[in-house]
Amino acid sequence: MHEKCPATCGKCNRKNANLCADKSKPEVCTAMLTFCNTIDYYDLLSVECPSTCNRCPHNGTNPNGNGGNEGNGDGPQTCTDVANDCSANLNRCSNDKYAPLMHRLCPATCNSCKSCEDFHKMCSTWVAHGFCTKYSQAAISKTCPKSCDLCK
Repeated sequence: MHEKCPATCGKCNRKNANLCADKSKPEVCTAMLTFCNTIDYYDLLSVECPSTCNRCPHNGTNPNGNGGNEGNGDGPQTCTDVANDCSANLNRCSNDKYAPLMHRLCPATCNSCKSCEDFHKMCSTWVAHGFCTKYSQAAISKTCPKSCDLCK
């Protein structure tokens, strides 16, 4: 539990505690948990409920538990969707209102993997706290590839 919800369990280290704390009340974040990886709520919940939605570095540990040594250093090997409802919203890839959001959260679904960009607004803050060296290349490429210099 403490790996997924460090702020709730009081396990954030002091210098990164502000990165892990949910801004909204615990009952609100818990109620919204199923929406963490949906296109319509991804950005809002990343700001309001980062700990509940597993969006912040956790005590300098690797969220994948693999030591962060995969890959050959040549940049992201795959392009993956961040949201879990991308295929259900495929029609939004070409919708003027949703296209920017869709191409950021669903690059594989929208066939927009050629460019390299960060997928989270907090990347610059996380990089300053060691995100690029504490996490696996897979985690970095899904979150902050541009800020961590993984772009070719």
